[in-house]
Formats: sequence, structure tokens, C-alpha cells
Amino acid sequence: MISARAANNIQSVDILTVGASALVKNQYDASKNPQGIINMGVAENKLMAEELTSKISITLNPSDLSYGSFAGSRDLRKQIAGLMNRRLKLDSEHALTDSQVVVGNGAGSMVSCIAQILADPYDAVLIPAPVYGAFNKDLYYTALVKPVYVNAKDALPSVDMLEEAFAVTQNVKALLITNPGNPTGRLVPRDLLRAWIAWANEKKIHCIVDEVYMLSVWSGAEFTSVLAMDLDLVDPARTHVIWSFSKDFGLNGLRVGAIISRNNSVIQGYKELAYFHAVPTSLDNALAGFLSDEDFVDSFVATNHSRMREIFGILQSLTAFILMKSHNS
Repeated sequence: MISARAANNIQSVDILTVGASALVKNQYDASKNPQGIINMGVAENKLMAEELTSKISITLNPSDLSYGSFAGSRDLRKQIAGLMNRRLKLDSEHALTDSQVVVGNGAGSMVSCIAQILADPYDAVLIPAPVYGAFNKDLYYTALVKPVYVNAKDALPSVDMLEEAFAVTQNVKALLITNPGNPTGRLVPRDLLRAWIAWANEKKIHCIVDEVYMLSVWSGAEFTSVLAMDLDLVDPARTHVIWSFSKDFGLNGLRVGAIISRNNSVIQGYKELAYFHAVPTSLDNALAGFLSDEDFVDSFVATNHSRMREIFGILQSLTAFILMKSHNS
């Protein structure tokens, strides 16, 4: 027999897992199975694969055979802080240091860890929806924290909707915001983001902000990171960012994410969990070296934006053609 917790996890319906199971049985192939399923449930950017494989080389050195820093080497944490400072144009008041960054095996693990740090079992987190389909797994399977989705269907939820959900939910410990949106790609308008954060401050709950697409905004629209917002609005002790290499750098398979927080207790809390989430030292070193080449990184981001813009135009044209054909048939 297995534990009740394990049994519940197995029986839990996860939309991404259901989709993946169906895909395995009926995967699209242009010649062999043209009526099969095309997987649109996994966000993988393969537009920059050639540049990545030629730039990042993971080698094994004698020093890699020893235990490294479970929460990320100082070099990698320093490089991530520097990336945020440079790309988000953080001034001296907002600039991050390596002591405010911790690293682990992917953004999903980081969400699970921040939930364990900020909430106790069966506490709740409010999540404006529509949103990423695996937050239930990230929050509940290990941390036992309950996700409560606040869905306005055709729009992002208002503060009044958050208030209504808060009023009927016991032990709400945090608001989990995804910006840019996943899977919609929608940016949270600056005024609404400020209103959400002000509301969370009023309720004295934490704000966890998933910004894993922060460097992937290619349309020219203005993205507002909470890391750059006024500190008189954003409570440094209660505002924490999740980021990873998976989306902005197309490195999903390497499984490296980060928690960025100005709350030292949160950072120390993660370091006690990092034993279970450490990144291999050889990979840590490779990614630190990758980020240290600032000219390459900035060129990479610009080229990635250009290619995403181009492929978006192709998909728009294809979608319009399919809809027209469907309408005329």
C-alpha cells in the first residue's frame, strides 16, 4: 500500500498530463496521421536551438565532482541578479544582489518551495485566472497548499473579485500572479497590477509573481516587473519573483529556475529546502558562463524577439486561412 497523499496525487486530474497521455496515443504526423493531435500544451521555444547548442558547453571538471552550493553558486546567483538589473534597468534603489537570488531545479520546484516557505499545509493561495495548468501540482502535491482560482473568464479579475474569493476562503497566505500571462501571453496592465499588489498589502498577504516570460515580450508592449516597481507600493518583505531559464532562453530540459526575494527569511527558508532541489555543479558553471557574456545574451534576446515576431505572423496567417476554409466548407 502507498500513502493516501501519493494515492491522491495519482488520482488527481491534471489537464496537462491528460493531454500528454492523449497525444502519445494519437500524435500528429503529416503523412502517417494527419488527423492526429498537435501538442499545444507545452511551451518550448526551439527558435534559438542552434545558437544555444553552439554557445553552451557543459564540461566536467574535477571541482564538479564535489558537492557545490545547493542553492546555486555565488557566481550564478550574481549573474542572474546582474541580468535582472541590466535588462529591467533597475536603479540603485531597486538593484538586486546575489544574496537575494537562490537557484533550483526549475520554476515548478521553485513555486513548490515558496509555497512551503510562506504557507502551512492546507492554507490557500489565490490565483488570478486563466493561468498555467500545473499550478495545482506545484502548490499541492508536496507543499499541500490549496490553489484557489479567481476567474473572470473574458478578462483579468478585478480587486473586487479577489476580495470576494478572499472572504470565502480560509487562511489565504498569498496571491500568485503570472505576468506575462501563461498560456494567454497577456500582460497584466500596470494599473491593475498595482491594484492587485496594493490589495495584497492591505490584506497582509504575500505576492508571488511568476515572471518566467519577462524577457520574451517581443511586441513592443510595456512589461512591468514587480522588481522595478516603487518600493512604497511593493512590500519587499512580501513580494517574491519566480524566474527560470526555460522560457526566456529556451532551456526547458536543463531545469534551472530561481526565487528572487528581498526577504532574507525567505532566502534562508529556501536554503533549508535546497538540498532536495540542487542543480548539478557542471550545469551551474555553464549557465554562469553563458550569462557572463552580456553582449551575446542581449543579442540573443533581440534575435529571439525577431524570430517570435516572424513566427507569430506566420501563425496568424495560417489561422486566418483555416478559419476561412472552415467557414466556407
